[in-house]
Amino acid sequence: MSGKGSGRISGSPQGIDCRTRCTAQFDAGTCVTLTAVPDNDCSIFSEWSAGGCSGTGPCTVVLNGDTDVTAIFGLHDSDGDGTLDCNDAFPDDPDEAFDGDGDGIGDNADTDHDNDGMLTEWENENGLDPLTDDAGLDPDGDGLSNLVEYQMGSDPRAATSGPGMAVLVSPDDQAAGLSLSLSFETGYGQTADKSRHAGTMWQIGLDTDFTDLVLDVISRNYKTGLTVPVGVLDPYLTYYWRAGYVGTDGLIWPWSESRSFVVTQEAYVDENGNGIPDDQELEQGTRSDLDGDGENDLSQEDM
Repeated sequence: MSGKGSGRISGSPQGIDCRTRCTAQFDAGTCVTLTAVPDNDCSIFSEWSAGGCSGTGPCTVVLNGDTDVTAIFGLHDSDGDGTLDCNDAFPDDPDEAFDGDGDGIGDNADTDHDNDGMLTEWENENGLDPLTDDAGLDPDGDGLSNLVEYQMGSDPRAATSGPGMAVLVSPDDQAAGLSLSLSFETGYGQTADKSRHAGTMWQIGLDTDFTDLVLDVISRNYKTGLTVPVGVLDPYLTYYWRAGYVGTDGLIWPWSESRSFVVTQEAYVDENGNGIPDDQELEQGTRSDLDGDGENDLSQEDM
């Protein structure tokens, strides 16, 4: 055998089975068939040499005297990128060779080399390790993980000041028997800067993922409380609610935890039959602006 690769030669009739140079004796006129197989993905059988054999198929020789046959093994690099197939995660792609995070995307094309949810470019810019899953770490000690800082667009190396994540106060989780026009109340965490609280996002949904929403508003005047307008909720259904604070610098803080609740049917006076309880209905001409956006609620289709 010769070449930079390695392999094995076996023969029929039995007597030849070697990985280096070997010899065997047969009677004159014996028909010997040789087969060459590479040892691993790093090697490839290139061709036969001498003995009247060529190509890469089995070598058949009829012995009429001493006969030398050489099997040539080379190194296997299918895509010619300089990385042997045995070390190449993408042996047929000349533009890729490695997959550091094992996500099936080559390192050259991968925008998140450690598969931690944060772009490699952002991690490099912010002094994080793009090859280690550090999404859950909090190097600046502000209570926000690197991943949350990435999602918010804040600096993971400097403590982020603001209202923080909303703390749900009432109603309690899994509360039942609540009014159709119930009120929500939120609070602040210990490190919150209340002066930097610009507004609050409120959501009520029919599922824990908040993909089926019945209310989705931002209030800027009433930052820690919201009364749900009549007509939004139906009795005897389970709802989920959450809140999120917006800072004066425009940063949108992560959503709070979510809580569930169930409301019950209750009687109310509605003399004009418009579906709004009389004690919650404004007099004609009175302006209503629950979300504090400067527009009359009645003129907004998404209210």
